[in-house]
Amino acid sequence: MDWTRFVLLFYKEQRFIFGICPCCRKIFQLTDCAIYFGGKRVRINELDAAIERGQDIHREEDKLQSLEEDRYGLQDDIDVLKSEYEDQVKPIIERKYKVEGRRQALARIKKVDKIFTRKKIDPRDIRLIFDPVEFVAFKGLTDGEGIASIAFVAKAPRNKSQERIMNSIETTIKNGDYDFTLIRINDNGAVDYLSDNK
Repeated sequence: MDWTRFVLLFYKEQRFIFGICPCCRKIFQLTDCAIYFGGKRVRINELDAAIERGQDIHREEDKLQSLEEDRYGLQDDIDVLKSEYEDQVKPIIERKYKVEGRRQALARIKKVDKIFTRKKIDPRDIRLIFDPVEFVAFKGLTDGEGIASIAFVAKAPRNKSQERIMNSIETTIKNGDYDFTLIRINDNGAVDYLSDNK
């Protein structure tokens, strides 16, 4: 408690103290007197009101502090729940959606795709090139075990020109008359030529 408040409370409690005026010799209560704070005259009634307001302010400050403590407690509870969600619930949900999403995707692909699934080619292994054949299938590309084989996938030729191109590709592959270069693009965008094979 600060010194000013202590003096005011002490002065308020002195209602039963009486004195005799040295000028007129009348008896008076101490509470009928005025006190001066910083040159300002303050009567007891005004002091009572000021003290009461101060007490109200202190009570409201205590309530506010209690509410802030409750808020911090709730925030701690929220943080614990978030942590539990991140550690326990979220991975379960992610696994469920991943497994369920893959199952649904494969079911839809089987409905739409009549070529690749019949030949046991994962549609994710397919790359579209359009010409001279529509697709190249890198079997095993997406399962993480490495590419087992490469297949060219095209529709049946519709004219003599397309038939000659298909026959040329087939003959080239059977005779081994091809070469390839393995090219990798790094994360920074640089291109590495790894091998020339025949």
